[in-house]
Amino acid sequence: MAHKKTLIHLARWVLPGSRPMIEDGGIAVERGHIIALGDKRDLLGLFVSKDMDIVDHGDAVLLPSLVNVHCHLEFSFAKDLIPTGLGFAKWLRRAMELKQQWIGNKNEAVKRAAIQALKEVVARGINTLGDVGNGSFGALAIDSLGKDVFCALNFREIIHPLPHDLNLPRLPDLPYGPCRKNTYSPHAVYTCSPDALRKIKDWCRGHGLPFSIHCSESMEEAELVRTARGPLADILAERGRKVDEFFRPARSSVELLHAVGALDPSTICVHCVHVDDRDVRLLSERGCYVCLCPRSNEFIGSGTAPVSRLFSAPGIKVCIGTDSLASNQDLSLFKEMKKLMDMAPDIHPEDIFRAATINGASALGLSGVVGCLEPGALSSFLVLEEGPPSQKEIFAHVCSWPEQSRLIHVRPFQGTDKTKRG
Repeated sequence: MAHKKTLIHLARWVLPGSRPMIEDGGIAVERGHIIALGDKRDLLGLFVSKDMDIVDHGDAVLLPSLVNVHCHLEFSFAKDLIPTGLGFAKWLRRAMELKQQWIGNKNEAVKRAAIQALKEVVARGINTLGDVGNGSFGALAIDSLGKDVFCALNFREIIHPLPHDLNLPRLPDLPYGPCRKNTYSPHAVYTCSPDALRKIKDWCRGHGLPFSIHCSESMEEAELVRTARGPLADILAERGRKVDEFFRPARSSVELLHAVGALDPSTICVHCVHVDDRDVRLLSERGCYVCLCPRSNEFIGSGTAPVSRLFSAPGIKVCIGTDSLASNQDLSLFKEMKKLMDMAPDIHPEDIFRAATINGASALGLSGVVGCLEPGALSSFLVLEEGPPSQKEIFAHVCSWPEQSRLIHVRPFQGTDKTKRG
């Protein structure tokens, strides 16, 4: 094996995510992994006798690459094709129309759009994705980046509102180790029968993989769950699905998931816009993840999640997603962090930073691999070249990072990618 130099990155500020910030520190990297971090003097002393290169980023901030827990790359073709503020039912009808027009008829264009969107994802500092799709477009886009440089869980979305047994489709083999895995994800409680929810949860639990589901996203969902009627029931009926055959009303989507045994510390409830105190208490007691996608909810007009309540609830671990370009202007997690800061000024920016890094990695079962700067983790990190005015403002500085500022994205085995947003 060829000898590899130790590469040491130094900066005024280092935010490991998993431990307190380090002032005037750095990280040491070999063969695509972090091997040490700490104070500048101690770090350089540790490797003084080794063959090393030093990159001093000056008055910059080093932080882990961001983790986008919920995205639909396969819908990237729909960018700018759906107006904002339709409300969920009208948005869903338009998204379904576009999918029918494009998927199967313009597959190459769909694939190209997914690849282009993923390039934007990387340029915006994201190196780990929970991608949800009915087909293979997202997985093909992720494969185009290479198995060693981008981490992902590919969630095969299941829609099965039928009262009989479900045969899960075969997942493609991805022998990529801890960084890339395939799993299943039920779409929502109103598009999957209770038996389907149980079977998918049992499969995920048996394979040690997260269970992710759209939950309490819209008022239309809340109406269907409570009454088995409303605009979403109409859409299902138009597609030949008789709601009364597979669905029984419940107080909320959260309680329905609890009733089928789907809530536990490996469950990711995505959106959670229309949850009340009883729902939040149940999610907290069961130790679930909640993935917030605030700009998607605003784009659609589906409501505003109780951000402060969710962040402050003991037991709930908040992470962040962007959803798709069918329901968002872009896939920037920095903009999602800024949106959450604006929505909940009482939440400390450090908690929002952790939601976009270490919590996201934990939600996807990738703790210690990504989302942190720790020995053994992939050398996937960001350099924000302009540091904060003071230590007190560092997390607010990161969470409100302007897109036009310079961002360096260092990825494993790929050297340094410099991008300037403009």
